[in-house]
Amino acid sequence: MRKISSSIYERDIFLKKLKKIEEIAQEKGISKIVLMNDTNIRYLTGLELSGAAILDFVNKEHTIIIPFMENWKIKKLFGGYFRVIGVTRYDFGLEEGVEKFIGSINEAVAKFLIESDKIGIDLDLNKSSDSNIKSKVKSVVQINDEMIRVRRTKLPEEIDLIKKAVEITEKALSQTIENLRNGMREKEIYSEHICQLYKSGAEYLAFDPIVAITENASNPHAISGNRELKADDILLIDTGAKFGGYASDMTRTIIPEKGEFKKYIELLEEAYFSSLDALKTGAGAKEIDGIARNILKKYGLEKYFIHSLGHGVGIDVHEAPNIGPTSNEVFMENEVVAIEPGIYFPEKIGFRLENTVIVGKNGAIPLNSLEFVIQR
Repeated sequence: MRKISSSIYERDIFLKKLKKIEEIAQEKGISKIVLMNDTNIRYLTGLELSGAAILDFVNKEHTIIIPFMENWKIKKLFGGYFRVIGVTRYDFGLEEGVEKFIGSINEAVAKFLIESDKIGIDLDLNKSSDSNIKSKVKSVVQINDEMIRVRRTKLPEEIDLIKKAVEITEKALSQTIENLRNGMREKEIYSEHICQLYKSGAEYLAFDPIVAITENASNPHAISGNRELKADDILLIDTGAKFGGYASDMTRTIIPEKGEFKKYIELLEEAYFSSLDALKTGAGAKEIDGIARNILKKYGLEKYFIHSLGHGVGIDVHEAPNIGPTSNEVFMENEVVAIEPGIYFPEKIGFRLENTVIVGKNGAIPLNSLEFVIQR
């Protein structure tokens, strides 16, 4: 794996993403694309920003419109690629070498779209209370679905960042498990694990970790409480780090050495590996979900699998595609997904396993290496 920078802002990645977005413009026959969805702006720039990007692929002039107080982020990283417009509702008199616009983001976008013929935009303007943008152009094409498609297929650099996020998450989880002791409350384990994520190199949390003991683990989205860990308890931890703007997602259920819990982990392993064996470019998400469910059905446990088998992973920890019984999605090459079979006996106990996986032409490649059977 190439040396990983913690910054997604490297210019080669930015330019490759810009090229992918330009292909949408070519496909739709439009000269400009306007990104106003925060996730799409984050995808392009790597920055946590609200605002808008106006991408003019005919004149090769790109404008980014952001809150004035955020302008330094863009200037430092993309000053040579974007015309930067700092928006503020009040002119404080501070000069930062950035064009100012007094008003709102939408008003600024409308101003800089004057005389535009046909644009693509990732928001539904029909649902917006601000009609300024729509009034400035002759034709608007919705491109949110196309942006979702672009984000699904990962560049090699994006995959490397996700691999690093997985590595950080596994290191943190391993250390958390090593530090476990009977009598710890869920909240203590939760806080310990978050510390380990940051110590291991996480830049952000991919999501709020789930730490649940025995009966609390029967709730797939449990909230950590004051339940104390005992010698005969199981412990479910669902966690993920963010690195370079990209997320990982994994779950392990830690079990005591004594007891019959290991059989549930092993049958979830069977469901996981059976679905993984069929997962590749062109496979249907519904079919992959069904393979895992059929394994659990063989043991009479399918009714206890109460959520989808998985989901896409990228800038957000939950992205397209949904891998579930009603999904119509087909897997694309080089997308990254989480596969997470689970069984939940209401108010008694729950088990889940989850890995982050790359989808390829000839099969799927798990990014995790931490074993599924973990006993304490």
